[in-house]
Amino acid sequence: MPDLELDGGGRVAELMRAARPVLLDLGGGAEVAGDWIDVVRARCDDPPADALLIRPDGYVAWAGTDGLAEAAEEWFGAGLTTSRA
Repeated sequence: MPDLELDGGGRVAELMRAARPVLLDLGGGAEVAGDWIDVVRARCDDPPADALLIRPDGYVAWAGTDGLAEAAEEWFGAGLTTSRA
C-alpha cells in the first residue's frame, strides 16, 4: 500500500502501526462490523479507490466498491458483516 498523505496531515503508514487490518474508506461509504478491524474514514488527493482493505502487513487485500464482504471473509475469516453506506 502506498503511504498516502491523508487529510489532516496523517499518513497510511501511521494507520498500520497497530498491526491490525484496516478498512480505509476514501469516500466510498464502506462498512465492516467487528472490533478486530480498524475502520478509518479519510480523504486524500487522487485516491486509488473508493475504499481499501489493508492487511496487517501493509498489502492491499481488496480495493474498489464491490466485493468487500467476500474479500474480508477470504482474508480474515467468516462471521463478518459489511455494507455500503
